[in-house]
Amino acid sequence: MKILMFSSTFPYPPTQGGTQVRTWNLLKYLSSHHYVILGTLRSPDVTDAAIDELRQHVAELAVFPHPLAPPQPRAGLFRGNHGEIAPTENQGFVGAMPPYPPSTEGGLNRILGKVHRFNQFVLSGTPPNVISSYSPAMQHWADELVAFGKCDVVTSEHSVNEIYVRPEWREKVLTVANIHSSVWGTCRQMLATGTSEKPLRDRLNLPLLARYEKRYCSKFSRIVATTETDRQQLLELLSPADSRRGGAPVPAPPCP
Repeated sequence: MKILMFSSTFPYPPTQGGTQVRTWNLLKYLSSHHYVILGTLRSPDVTDAAIDELRQHVAELAVFPHPLAPPQPRAGLFRGNHGEIAPTENQGFVGAMPPYPPSTEGGLNRILGKVHRFNQFVLSGTPPNVISSYSPAMQHWADELVAFGKCDVVTSEHSVNEIYVRPEWREKVLTVANIHSSVWGTCRQMLATGTSEKPLRDRLNLPLLARYEKRYCSKFSRIVATTETDRQQLLELLSPADSRRGGAPVPAPPCP
């Protein structure tokens, strides 16, 4: 089976926290049983040696510049497993919002930046951190793979990568969201336990996160939760008709 995997977090070496460790462990397991095509982003701390090592663990690897990273000497290029070079210029994304302006330290500009990001969240329905790490180049690459039938399954590692998975793909392939943790459930838990660093912001964001999580979950054939707590949070959030998605199989259209 050919699996197209999205991971905006570069998964190797697995030393940068839970998301990276979980992604790496799953990647190793899947690669030992299936043909894995990985699309990931390169941040400034990712070395060429790390890319070369990661390439040994997947069938195909495409590495794209991280949208928030400073320009590199070879910006706009990525090298695939077989040495090919492909352009990564902005190919556009239907429905994507304009980039968020950077916040400046203090003063009116900082306040305006926060207001702008919140307004964009309200209008687009997608959190600012998801938009800011979105790579149009990786989207274009994935669109072509799916269009030409190069994969049987598409998986999003962590909910931030859901943005790359188009709803209509369910008609062609099995789509899986490996959520890692519920953004709505995490926010609600921090508010309930008094551990939120910015409670006012999180109270405003909570209903928006609920709307966002319901929307993106609805476009996947399967939803995978990491822990029983995450599973229960997702079961609570999703409508009764969709509550089966919190870790249990959901019927999907047959793959051609």
